Amino acid sequence: MAVFARALVDAIFAAAGPFSLIYPAILISTLYGRWQSGLTTFLFAFLHAWYFVLPEPRSFSFEIEGDAARTIVNGFAASFILLFAEIFRRGIRLATMERDRQLTTTTLLIRELEHRTKNNFAMVSALLNMQSRSHKSSEVKEALEMASTRVNSFAAIHDSIYSSGDFQENIDIAEYLKALCESLRKAFASDSSIDITLSAASYRMERDKAVALGLILNEVVTNAFKHAFPDDRTGLIHISFVANQNEPWALTVSDNGCGMNNKGDKKKPPKEKKENGGLGTRLMTTFAQNVQAEIEVKSTSDGTVFTLSEISQDEAE
Repeated sequence: MAVFARALVDAIFAAAGPFSLIYPAILISTLYGRWQSGLTTFLFAFLHAWYFVLPEPRSFSFEIEGDAARTIVNGFAASFILLFAEIFRRGIRLATMERDRQLTTTTLLIRELEHRTKNNFAMVSALLNMQSRSHKSSEVKEALEMASTRVNSFAAIHDSIYSSGDFQENIDIAEYLKALCESLRKAFASDSSIDITLSAASYRMERDKAVALGLILNEVVTNAFKHAFPDDRTGLIHISFVANQNEPWALTVSDNGCGMNNKGDKKKPPKEKKENGGLGTRLMTTFAQNVQAEIEVKSTSDGTVFTLSEISQDEAE
């Protein structure tokens, strides 16, 4: 390419800068093809310019006095370019190898952390279940089972987000909710007559907000399984996530159960409501604030509809 470029220049500006085009040619060939390629380019391009371009043409003799010294200086300059280009190339190669090594180490550490975290979730859940089975109080058992369910929810969220190999800051909510619903289905609906369905639009959301959204969904679905379908009745829980570009999103969980005011158990006296609600209510309120959304619940004898709507910027201001 250097020889062809030299011929093109000579066609317009004859004998202009005999050795000027060999420098970029040596630099490029060394950076992309190591010092062997740079040396080959240097020899061919330098000898070509000396023999065909530098007076006298087609001869290694010098027509003009002083061209010999100029040729030697250009040769040394080309050699230095070859040397420093090779040093630079090797430095870049070593830096790239070190970066790859660090990435490999980081990936291994992340996988080990994920594995240990997943095992820790499983161990905590198992301990809570063991404690629940060994306790005589029904209220304590229910509290321990609820805590175990929340731990399993954290485990499912961790497994669906951090074990996917995709470490981007934003995740696809549709895929995430699909994995979370599958986990809830295995935990609750595998041995029951209650089904879970999902319809979710593709939408990118920050990880922290997605985690809070998943925990809210876990609380709502868990409450529906525990209270919306008494006496082993059949039912359906439908989860919907709607999102449009540049518009607030909305998560809706609806069931066709008995409603919040009709629990189906007339023997137990009604419990007094706590001033600030139970732990689940307080958790959902906190998580809703984290995702900058508001909660709306509508309940009738035909079922309950839970809606989590993102607060628009105008409303937030």
